[in-house]
Amino acid sequence: MVLFESLHIDFYYPSQKTKEYKKLRQEVTNEYGDITLILTLAFLTLIPIFGVLNQRFVAVSEKLQFFRSINASLNRWIGSEKVDRGEMSFKAKITRSLAVRAKNVLIFLAYNSRSLLLFAFLVSVMSLLSLSDINNGDLIFVAKRVGKIPAVCFPTILFLSLRPSPLPHTLYLALLPLHKWLSRIIILQTLLHVALFCGFFQHNGTWQKAWKKDNIYGWVPFIGFAIIFITSLSKFKNKFYRFFYFQHYLWTWIIVICLQFHIRPVKYSSYTAVNISILIAQIVYRIRLSQKTTNAFDVQVTDVTPALQLVELPNYLITNKASNPGAHIRITEYSSSFIVRAFKQVIPYYHPYTLASLPSDTTQKLIIRTGKFRFLNRHRYLAAGSYDSELSFTESKNANSKFSIAKLKVKAKRILIIVGGTGISFALPILRISNYHGIPIKIVWVVHDYREIAVLKWFDGFIHGDDFEIFVTGSSSESNNSVNNSAMADRNMSHIYTREEFDLNQQDETSPLLNDNIGDVASSDNYDENVEISMENENPADDNDCEEMCIEDLSDSDVGNDMDEEVPDALESLSPSIGDSPSNKFASSRKSISRKTSSSRRTNLSKKSSVSTANEVFTPTVTSSSENAYRQLQRFKDIIRSLNIEHKIYKGRPKINYRYYNWCLYGGFTQCSGPVEGSDRNIVCCRDVVKPDSIQLPLKDIWVISAGPEGLVKNVKVWVQETGFNFHEESFRT
Repeated sequence: MVLFESLHIDFYYPSQKTKEYKKLRQEVTNEYGDITLILTLAFLTLIPIFGVLNQRFVAVSEKLQFFRSINASLNRWIGSEKVDRGEMSFKAKITRSLAVRAKNVLIFLAYNSRSLLLFAFLVSVMSLLSLSDINNGDLIFVAKRVGKIPAVCFPTILFLSLRPSPLPHTLYLALLPLHKWLSRIIILQTLLHVALFCGFFQHNGTWQKAWKKDNIYGWVPFIGFAIIFITSLSKFKNKFYRFFYFQHYLWTWIIVICLQFHIRPVKYSSYTAVNISILIAQIVYRIRLSQKTTNAFDVQVTDVTPALQLVELPNYLITNKASNPGAHIRITEYSSSFIVRAFKQVIPYYHPYTLASLPSDTTQKLIIRTGKFRFLNRHRYLAAGSYDSELSFTESKNANSKFSIAKLKVKAKRILIIVGGTGISFALPILRISNYHGIPIKIVWVVHDYREIAVLKWFDGFIHGDDFEIFVTGSSSESNNSVNNSAMADRNMSHIYTREEFDLNQQDETSPLLNDNIGDVASSDNYDENVEISMENENPADDNDCEEMCIEDLSDSDVGNDMDEEVPDALESLSPSIGDSPSNKFASSRKSISRKTSSSRRTNLSKKSSVSTANEVFTPTVTSSSENAYRQLQRFKDIIRSLNIEHKIYKGRPKINYRYYNWCLYGGFTQCSGPVEGSDRNIVCCRDVVKPDSIQLPLKDIWVISAGPEGLVKNVKVWVQETGFNFHEESFRT
């Protein structure tokens, strides 16, 4: 076998085909088909082995941080954001512009390094297999080869998409990048296969061969591959996901069948049998793993906001109990039509959702961002799962893999979780196991709508204020549209805070809690759940921000007034039944102080916002003078007080910087929460209460976890790669 004949190859089409030539070509094609089969089997075998080695033997502290020095140089050229561009010289502007572009490229490379390396590896292997031993550049040798290799790889591609993965210690979601890139490469090879034979037909004037029956069966898979490739591109897939999903599964079946009749002279029957077996096995397993609700009242749905739902499922829907926290299930609406149900098993348009509960809980909770698929009360659903999350820092000590929080071994010594939106679903189970095992944990949660924080009410037995930092990127006030139809809004809002009042017979399942326009609110474009990252070294001057904020609070008001926003004047004339409520008496007694506090803090902080690295404490407000709007706001405040997080909610995006880096190593201070009572019962700055540990943790014992919007996860991943901590990304994106 000759791997490289020369660095320069003159490609050509053969002028004639003798029997000896055809025999040689077929033997070489079969040989490289066998080599490809052996390599794919070895590749599948090595996947779990590499996974175990990565978990147990790779020292994180030995990671090479390629980009840190380059990033530091670029930051020096970019300079401070506070510098006015009008005061900069032309050379400085050009330098800064180029440095910004270079930094964007650097971030792209850092975030996509694994995908780029995987793509380069697969392209290299496929090119080597396709262009070796090709009879001095014979294009028919190449055409046959790039047709044979994709056909041999097709079972591997189907195997990589199995849910769950049959490979040990391997989450199927982790295999989707392999499935995607290998698929794209063989599609490109198929395109080359078709192009070379079309060139041959044109060269010899034999286009009639292109329409022979055997070749027609080849054109169909080519069309299918082209459609799959185009619809799988990110922009198309994100906009027309249902169409992508339907085409993907439909064409897979068509391609498998057509390849059996197209490939010759060597029969493809054994590969076809494997392909069909994988597809049928997936359907059978999905049916066995699926469970439907026994009646329409088993699933309870509460609209926390117009764009966020809390869904409670009975445990019997979970056919396969998870052995780790952070598992997910796949759900679709149950149809009374057998044909529709059968169709959904062949083309399984299920929706994946992370379980916000532990497997041992009495019910399973989901926190869901509403979209085209929206949960409704009095509806039946079909659930498949659950599917375990492959967390490298947890391991069940139960021999039967049954979940037990007491027998769950946690290898992390400190955990930082940074999530956005419904990513909190993944964080909450990890929070519970960390608190049970005494592991320090901090959850940074970024939301657009402050009302979404109320979903934590369903987890009030597990929420500890010191574990949370919540950042609100949206407005602090509700729009006037939020309180239209105030009677309905008030009734629905009460279901969040008084669980006993929840009545399925009275609940309007289609009315959101605050009656916003769902189409506007649920649009992904309206959400700004992200973080900013900083690679800068510690700046002692930054810590003065917190001290100044605490001093302002101490001088302007009593501790704890932050969340008591001024009461609109129009509310002073409300009926006695409202005015005499305990919460309103409390608010009214502080009204004059709150006016001073709110306006003073907002003025002072707005002056510092351009230079401060500390976030302003978030204070919700009311723009409507209606009784209902104030009642809803007061209930929200009651919730965050009961959860002890009223001083842990901040305005704007968090800046993940050296403070969080130091917290991961030593613990200590990250965000200013205002003056607090110290151990000697004196009021002190919050920065002086939490002292860092004197011993630095090894990098291998520190884990940073991220889930939520793609931009947020991307930024966190880049930051973690610079720090050298362990990183886990939870994502259903393909």
